[in-house]
Amino acid sequence: MIAPRQGPPRTDRSSRRRDEIFAASRSAFEAQGYFDTRVADIVKSIGVSHGTFYTYFSSKDDLLRESRR
Repeated sequence: MIAPRQGPPRTDRSSRRRDEIFAASRSAFEAQGYFDTRVADIVKSIGVSHGTFYTYFSSKDDLLRESRR
Protein backbone atom coordinates (compact mmCIF):
# COMPACT_ATOMS: atom_id res chain seq x y z
CA MET A 1 0.00 0.00 0.00
CA ILE A 2 1.25 3.46 -0.86
CA ALA A 3 1.45 5.91 2.02
CA PRO A 4 -0.87 8.89 1.60
CA ARG A 5 0.77 12.15 0.64
CA GLN A 6 1.49 14.37 3.61
CA GLY A 7 0.78 18.09 3.48
CA PRO A 8 -0.40 20.31 0.65
CA PRO A 9 0.76 19.89 -2.95
CA ARG A 10 4.21 21.36 -3.50
CA THR A 11 3.62 23.21 -6.76
CA ASP A 12 0.83 25.17 -8.42
CA ARG A 13 0.56 22.44 -11.04
CA SER A 14 0.15 19.78 -8.34
CA SER A 15 -2.47 21.87 -6.61
CA ARG A 16 -4.41 22.32 -9.86
CA ARG A 17 -4.22 18.60 -10.65
CA ARG A 18 -5.46 17.68 -7.17
CA ASP A 19 -8.35 20.17 -7.54
CA GLU A 20 -9.13 18.68 -10.95
CA ILE A 21 -9.35 15.20 -9.42
CA PHE A 22 -11.63 16.52 -6.65
CA ALA A 23 -13.92 18.18 -9.21
CA ALA A 24 -14.06 15.07 -11.41
CA SER A 25 -14.81 12.84 -8.44
CA ARG A 26 -17.58 15.13 -7.24
CA SER A 27 -19.21 15.06 -10.68
CA ALA A 28 -18.89 11.29 -10.87
CA PHE A 29 -20.23 10.76 -7.34
CA GLU A 30 -23.23 12.99 -8.08
CA ALA A 31 -23.97 11.24 -11.39
CA GLN A 32 -23.29 7.62 -10.43
CA GLY A 33 -23.18 7.55 -6.65
CA TYR A 34 -20.12 6.95 -4.54
CA PHE A 35 -20.29 3.14 -4.54
CA ASP A 36 -20.81 2.85 -8.31
CA THR A 37 -17.99 5.22 -9.18
CA ARG A 38 -14.61 3.64 -9.86
CA VAL A 39 -11.23 5.33 -9.87
CA ALA A 40 -11.17 4.43 -13.57
CA ASP A 41 -14.26 6.59 -14.12
CA ILE A 42 -12.64 9.57 -12.42
CA VAL A 43 -9.33 9.39 -14.26
CA LYS A 44 -10.94 8.73 -17.62
CA SER A 45 -13.11 11.84 -17.31
CA ILE A 46 -10.05 14.07 -16.97
CA GLY A 47 -7.67 12.10 -19.17
CA VAL A 48 -5.05 11.10 -16.62
CA SER A 49 -3.61 7.75 -15.62
CA HIS A 50 -4.40 5.70 -12.54
CA GLY A 51 -0.88 6.47 -11.38
CA THR A 52 -1.67 10.17 -11.35
CA PHE A 53 -4.66 9.53 -9.11
CA TYR A 54 -2.55 7.44 -6.74
CA THR A 55 0.10 10.16 -6.60
CA TYR A 56 -2.41 12.27 -4.69
CA PHE A 57 -4.69 9.72 -3.00
CA SER A 58 -4.17 6.20 -1.70
CA SER A 59 -7.75 5.15 -2.50
CA LYS A 60 -11.21 6.39 -3.36
CA ASP A 61 -11.97 6.40 0.39
CA ASP A 62 -8.91 8.60 0.99
CA LEU A 63 -10.16 10.98 -1.71
CA LEU A 64 -13.56 11.23 -0.01
CA ARG A 65 -11.98 11.88 3.40
CA GLU A 66 -9.71 14.57 1.95
CA SER A 67 -12.59 16.26 0.14
CA ARG A 68 -14.44 16.70 3.42
CA ARG A 69 -11.61 18.70 5.04
